[in-house]
Amino acid sequence: QQQLYQSSIRRHCDGRSGAGRAGEEREGGGRMQQYLSGIGVRSSVKIVTKFPNIGKLTPENAESKVKFLRSIGIEEAYRAIEAYPQLLGLRVDSNMNPKVEYFKSLGLSNEETASVILRYPQLLGFSLKENIQVKVEYLRQVGFGSSMREILIKFPQILSLSIDENLDPKISYLRSLAVKNMSAMVRRCPKMLSYNLDHTIIPKVQLLRNLNVSVVAIIEPYPQIFGLSIKHNILPKIRYLQSIGVKDPMRLIMMTPQVLSLNIERTLNPKIERMKAAGVKDIPQLLYANPQVLKLNSERNLVPKLDFLLGPMGLRTNELQRCAAIFSLSLEKRIQPRFAQIEEIGILEKGQKTSNNQTERHKYVLSLKRWLLYSEPRYQKALKEVMSGRGRKLISSIDDQNYCDDIDGNDHNMIK
Repeated sequence: QQQLYQSSIRRHCDGRSGAGRAGEEREGGGRMQQYLSGIGVRSSVKIVTKFPNIGKLTPENAESKVKFLRSIGIEEAYRAIEAYPQLLGLRVDSNMNPKVEYFKSLGLSNEETASVILRYPQLLGFSLKENIQVKVEYLRQVGFGSSMREILIKFPQILSLSIDENLDPKISYLRSLAVKNMSAMVRRCPKMLSYNLDHTIIPKVQLLRNLNVSVVAIIEPYPQIFGLSIKHNILPKIRYLQSIGVKDPMRLIMMTPQVLSLNIERTLNPKIERMKAAGVKDIPQLLYANPQVLKLNSERNLVPKLDFLLGPMGLRTNELQRCAAIFSLSLEKRIQPRFAQIEEIGILEKGQKTSNNQTERHKYVLSLKRWLLYSEPRYQKALKEVMSGRGRKLISSIDDQNYCDDIDGNDHNMIK
């Protein structure tokens, strides 16, 4: 790579020496600095100073590299140059373009290829045959072939990691933990393979074992835990959950390990305070019922849902736990329109909404849960049954524990 870079530089420098050549080099460096500044490179002086050979290039030569970057979709070419100035010394035809075409052959679109190069332009300086292709083939051999595209998009730096000293030891260790789907885990967080095995990965595994939880049950769905600090992140979250009355915080974390990445002051505590202000008393039980509540945006999601559930919908604070699954549904796309529809056509019995009778309240809450949690096909079918006069029979025939189908796949994305 270095020889390629130096030879490219030499091709654009004349053979003169002495004071004349030094003067021309200073003038050339000034021209390159001016050119780089003109295309938006903010560190042009630093680049020319740190990499004197770049100052020996002509602006015309540099322009060919900039045009190439723009032709593959990197309009802000200056960002790639700032991250990897040495790319200006690479040849387009024999070096840069073959790598771009290779990434496309792996299934990356033009836009994705541009994104990968922009995120890690150093790839352009790697040997295609001796480095990039070798790493890709290794990842395929260890079972990551189906995840290759997503891995490269999320973490192109993976191609800079040594197989023998980095990738293989970590993959072997993780497999020793009996992870069921290594490919999916790495796809979720390929950056984890860049973490230090002895000082980062193993200590997290030991911590989880000391906390008497299933290591795989946490790291497989949430490998991002390896990037969290034990002292400043994981342990403080556990202590915080205990401080709000969660007696078994690891049970909650097992259900939603993503809670470990949430900031206490900016995210977790404001949500807890909002729930307290709304009158929710048994917050731990609500969280056990649906820990996804902690991931909801406080102002855009949690508060509007609390306001609607406790307001127009008529739920009581002590009933929220039984309806915790509703918090994972979209307020605008699911909760509000369905509630308005079932209330309008009389599915909800009059008087139950405001009744203080325990039996009536139970029926009302159960009916709400049924109709809001129905998958869309089941909901439409149930509506037709009601409209045809068979609604009451249908409602009364549904078992309390099996009142709805699984939530639609799309509904799992409705919590945003």
